[in-house]
Amino acid sequence: MIEYVRKYADLTGAERIEVVSPADDARLIEEALAAGELQPAGEGRYYSRSYHKDTARSEERTIVASNDEKDKGVYNNWRPASEMIPMLEDRMRGASQGKTMYVIPYLMAPPGNELAPWATGVQVTDTRTVVLHILRMARVGAEHLNDAGDQFVRAVHVTGDTGEPRPGHRRRPALLRHRG
Repeated sequence: MIEYVRKYADLTGAERIEVVSPADDARLIEEALAAGELQPAGEGRYYSRSYHKDTARSEERTIVASNDEKDKGVYNNWRPASEMIPMLEDRMRGASQGKTMYVIPYLMAPPGNELAPWATGVQVTDTRTVVLHILRMARVGAEHLNDAGDQFVRAVHVTGDTGEPRPGHRRRPALLRHRG
């Protein structure tokens, strides 16, 4: 995991690396409020907004990159991982300069569940609101990687300029998620 994090921190040019846990939630909320990344929406509730044309919001633009075309979903496009990973890594180069790279170790299944080997992962992101969302969606903490060895889902999310801008499109996030 350390090699994986170091690779993407170096590639994206992240200024700092921070491994997060649920204990960081309140601090991250305060930081996001102060930075204008979250808006208060009632007692203990917050509103966050992402760019409406993010590829994560467009099924027709979602690409599944794997070694097996059978992994393609109903609404997804498929490309070989050997083609997509180098292209995405090239677009990520320097995209997180001056930012913090948050490292989120997670488990998306109950501990000990038969799906745990496929639901254990680490996401690195330069976006505080992504961290806050994952803290609410998954079990987060380094302890979930204790038995994973080299077999964990690797996900990378950066929000810098990842390519030639299109008219009316200021930034494009790049998300790379793969199984090691």
